[in-house]
Order: sequence, then C-alpha cells, then structure tokens
Amino acid sequence: MPSRKSSERVLVERAQKRLADALDEACNGNASEADTGELIKIEEVLAIANDAAKEAISLRRRIRRDEDRDGATEESSTQGPSTAIHRVFDDQHGVRWNAFAVYPTQTAKAKSTLPEQYRSGWLSFNSSTETRRIAPIPERWTDLTDDTLRQLCETAEVARRPSREGPSTT
Repeated sequence: MPSRKSSERVLVERAQKRLADALDEACNGNASEADTGELIKIEEVLAIANDAAKEAISLRRRIRRDEDRDGATEESSTQGPSTAIHRVFDDQHGVRWNAFAVYPTQTAKAKSTLPEQYRSGWLSFNSSTETRRIAPIPERWTDLTDDTLRQLCETAEVARRPSREGPSTT
C-alpha cells in the first residue's frame, strides 16, 4: 500500500499536469482574434488552471508541513488520517464549488501580510464566479458531509478576486 506522502506527491503531479495542460490550451488561443465563445472557453480553461494551481500549492504546503513535523504521528495531525485534500460539491442553486485547505508559508513576511484570522490557514471555497474563505480550518473538514460543507460555504467570507482587466489604455 502506498504511503500517504507518496500518494500526495502523485496528487501534486496530477494537479501540476492539469495546470500545464490548461495553460497550454489557454495560451494557444489568439485573444485579439477570438470571438465571444472562444473568450468564454479561455476564461473557463483559466479557471481550471487556477483551481489546479491552488490544489498543487495546498498539497505542496501540506507535504512540507508534514515533513517539518519531525516524527509527529499522523494521529496527532489536526487533519486526522484522511487523505482527501480537495472536495467538490454543488450548492442549493446548482453552483459547483471546490473546497480545499490553504496553509500559508511559514515565513514571517508572508504571514504578516495576512489578516490575523488567516495566519494559521483557511478553508477556501471556489466557484467559477466567486471565492469564499473561512478560518480557522474546521477539524477533519475532509470528513464533513456535503450539507455541512454547503453551510460553511454559505457563511464563509467572500474574498476579493484580483481584477482580470489589463492596464487602462486611456
């Protein structure tokens, strides 16, 4: 049976492959000649790339955190023995959400830019149109029912997304 660490590394490789494939597909289009349908497809492919990048980042941080524990047992982890790191569910309106834990880097500079409540990490909920966050990460969140995840998502704070608009040309 493969170890948890090797399983997570396989998941990182898969996320990185999805990211690379999505970026290749998005970058092969010519935005200046694309019609509206093609631009929508590029936007959707970039959303897939965004989700894959976030998943790879979360997994890499989890692997690094686990390696830094120096002999801590899996049972002492607040996440428990579950190996799920990404959950997908639909809300009551049929919107598809991706949920995953985000663990900030351990550097003081990176943590100092985060609001206090997010410095130990947060659970991120991403749809095609919105990102929400809740902190702290609920214990054993990967084992929660979809109904409980829906409730957490509904109460989570809406996060600002970076603007997709380019610099003004006026």
